[in-house]
Amino acid sequence: MDGLPGEASAFQAALALLREGRTPEALPLLESALDEAPWHGLAALNLAMARMDLGQLDAAAGPLATALERLPHHPEPHFRRGRLAHLRGQGQAARQGYEAALVRDPGHVAALCGLAELARAEGRAEASVALLREALLHSPQDDGITLELARGLVAANEPGEALALAAPLLAREGAPGLAGVVWSEAVLAREGPAGARAASEAALAADPLSPARIAAHATLLDAFGQTREGLRHWHLAEALAPEDVAILSGLAHGLWRERAYKAALPVFERAVALAPGERSLRVGHGEILFRLHRLAEAADSLRATLADLGGDERTHATLALVLVSQGLQEEARLATEAAGGENALVHALCNVGPYHPAMATSEALGEAARALRLRLSQGINPYV
Repeated sequence: MDGLPGEASAFQAALALLREGRTPEALPLLESALDEAPWHGLAALNLAMARMDLGQLDAAAGPLATALERLPHHPEPHFRRGRLAHLRGQGQAARQGYEAALVRDPGHVAALCGLAELARAEGRAEASVALLREALLHSPQDDGITLELARGLVAANEPGEALALAAPLLAREGAPGLAGVVWSEAVLAREGPAGARAASEAALAADPLSPARIAAHATLLDAFGQTREGLRHWHLAEALAPEDVAILSGLAHGLWRERAYKAALPVFERAVALAPGERSLRVGHGEILFRLHRLAEAADSLRATLADLGGDERTHATLALVLVSQGLQEEARLATEAAGGENALVHALCNVGPYHPAMATSEALGEAARALRLRLSQGINPYV
């Protein structure tokens, strides 16, 4: 039996709170409902979804497994399995989850968008665009998909079509900051720096109090290396739209680049509270704590990110920096090796002598030097 608990149950009360967007308040009620009926697939699914939405990915795994067992023919548990893997950087598992959701519901919009995100990360821009076009057919009024399609078109060297999609969204009253960010990427790709600046200045003059247009101009200024001038615009955009994640992210990273770490910290904290599943914000928060010499808090923050979102090169590398500063050399070595890439190579070349002399053989150092030279010759992605 997998029926619903009574109408007045904790589960029903939780659903009402979820419909109102009050996820933190719904969480204990969902936990209570699942304690009362551990076999209840829908309660397990909603608990997993709520925890994922709050960035509690590690805690979401258990109820999600229950939902998959109890609701094998429902597409949503399979999509959530894919999304959980995706957030943790497990591309193949993410693809399997998304595809399983689409087998059960060929029009599952979020699964199509997930596959598109994977394709773009793999450098398959045309495949990403095709998937997003399909998703938009099923949900033509979804502005988020429209913006992702515009961003995909920029990556696919189709900036004109990208601009045609982003411009109407930017022109709307109350446009999100992300619309400005995507529009700026498209106009820069199509017009070049001089043309993009002129177009942005004209758009901003026509609507000087639009947070999205201000964010668009700030994004261009950042791209031109004019971070200090960009910060002035990010501050104004944030004053007008204090809960816009894209704007908070732009402001936080701008303050970071200007080394205004103390001012950046509360901005990162606000952004993380709004988007706990966004890795760049979570890791940025840990790095800011590190820059402020709050080492124990930085380590705790980064470990929580690893627990929730899984490991990736940047998170492990940042944690390694913190651990070295705490004098925890063996833990730092393990974190650096987990990071891989140039982080592990630099560690192997520079740190094994003073901290791990038994590993500092001439053969090992020579191998590390050659590998690092090859890695550097291939280029390294910007840290921020």
